[in-house]
Amino acid sequence: MPIYRVTFGFSGVNVGWSETHAMNNQAVTALAALPAARAVAAQRAQFLGRDFSLAGIRVSIYSDGANPPTRVPRNPWLDKINYGNGGNQPGKAAEPKNVALQGIGIAAQAGVPVKFQGNKNTTFLGGPWDACVDDAGQVNKAALNLLPLFNAWKQVMIQNQFGWLNSVPLQASAISSVTQGVNGTVTFAIQPPIEQSLVAGKVYPIRVKGLNNGRSPLNGGFNARWAEPNTFTTLEQVAFVLDQVNGVLTPYQNVLGFIPYADLQLGDQTVGHKRGKPFLSERGRAPKRIRA
Repeated sequence: MPIYRVTFGFSGVNVGWSETHAMNNQAVTALAALPAARAVAAQRAQFLGRDFSLAGIRVSIYSDGANPPTRVPRNPWLDKINYGNGGNQPGKAAEPKNVALQGIGIAAQAGVPVKFQGNKNTTFLGGPWDACVDDAGQVNKAALNLLPLFNAWKQVMIQNQFGWLNSVPLQASAISSVTQGVNGTVTFAIQPPIEQSLVAGKVYPIRVKGLNNGRSPLNGGFNARWAEPNTFTTLEQVAFVLDQVNGVLTPYQNVLGFIPYADLQLGDQTVGHKRGKPFLSERGRAPKRIRA
């Protein structure tokens, strides 16, 4: 089934932010997948401070969901429907600081690759109620029915197969040699075992570690083109002087993999959360450019 990216946008008091998740949905268009996103939005707004509203939803297709997945045209749909929490209800003012609740997502133990089982991610849930957060950032889950409302949102998220996207590592291989081309790019030759799904001429994200006992400028992430039978050549130019020895190279799947939420837990502490302009606000005028 297709994998979608779903962004929920928030606005209020001249600031805004977004919360993004992935969704596995059998719908073949973003518009057809919108009802599942709307169901989540309606529950998310229930524990949003009265100073803020969920101002819109953006749904776009990310991949076809196959194994391995393939990117497809996004064909996004923007839903400008506004979800509030019921207006100016007594005691439901939002926390005035740029703080957010922690929605801690936990991957399933079954139905996902072993490397992802039990993994966690964090969603910063902005606009919490002031009455639910003390001066030390501790969350009072019993105040204003916060925990049951969070759990209702969690339940809808899981029912509608929401999750997150993550890099998928392929077969790691030891590096046998490192050479630099005349244009400054770097070619890594690797030893067996070699990932069988690699396609000649295709560019993959790779990560190198352990070269020169971890002190090489070549350690880290690159985008590199695979060539048969055993070489990756970086698109980036990297300067190095010393001989490069040891090291391991790990290629990654071109398209991020989908990890469904098996559970979501409300964190005990709030976290700092930077905010920008209100969602759907105009960008404003471009900065002045000094011309010669």
